[in-house]
Amino acid sequence: MINCRAPRLKSLRLITCKITTQVLTGAVTALPMLEELELSICASVAAAHQSGRASGHSLAETCRALAKACPLLKRLRLNKYCFHRGSDVRDSEAMEITEMRGLRCLQLFGNNLSNVGLEDILGGCSLDIRHCFNVEVNDETRLMCARLQTLRLPDNSMDGYDLSFGSPYPEMNVYPGIPGLGFPTIL
Repeated sequence: MINCRAPRLKSLRLITCKITTQVLTGAVTALPMLEELELSICASVAAAHQSGRASGHSLAETCRALAKACPLLKRLRLNKYCFHRGSDVRDSEAMEITEMRGLRCLQLFGNNLSNVGLEDILGGCSLDIRHCFNVEVNDETRLMCARLQTLRLPDNSMDGYDLSFGSPYPEMNVYPGIPGLGFPTIL
């Protein structure tokens, strides 16, 4: 149990794990010292995002619990393996992220947020929304993002991204080695 053994934990990175949003919500409520949280390529969390609910909890509910329980949170990474074209727009996590007042760096790779969600979360932090293709980048979007220290938009280069990712076009993905992992090769 994360919360029983490490109540003073400052950084938690969960990558390619099978944690449910229900377990995650329980864990973060007992980690008041948490400054950094990463949930990347976690299948159960991604399923909760896609459906809005999984195991009785949605990712938005986890974000709400995180905002209340972890006032020191400065960095949040919620990354999916890839953006799914045709998926429903989901701005519910964005609405909860607005309550994370101390947030300085936010990465939402492959998220289904829209311009409405983007407008909700804009603040003074760095923002990485690469592969969030429901966000329409236009003059209004650029104006909204002008005050950000660092901004990475949906079509920006993947240079510096430290995890594997997939193309939003499944027919273009080739996964060398372990299925579901590896960098895509465009044929």
